[in-house]
Amino acid sequence: ADFVIPVSGDSMEPRYFSGDLVACQYVALSDCFFQWGKVYVIDTNQGILIKRVRKDPNTNNGVVLISENSDYDPIKIPISDIHHIALVKGLVRIE
Repeated sequence: ADFVIPVSGDSMEPRYFSGDLVACQYVALSDCFFQWGKVYVIDTNQGILIKRVRKDPNTNNGVVLISENSDYDPIKIPISDIHHIALVKGLVRIE
């Protein structure tokens, strides 16, 4: 992993809980190949998010960010709004 970052909030429960640490591997945006359905840490215009990434079926220039918690709606964003992206590779849960 390139870095570890703490999870904040409940949007990814029950997979990740606030306070969990996720280990991440940077992905270059210039040659980004999304592994659809995988969880990424995404640096966007709206801040840093941890979400499952799916292809936006309505455009070739966007993605849909999905929360594990069904109380949260999917977020559609253009790829141009992504500044940095990293694939989540592991989890550390502190009891």
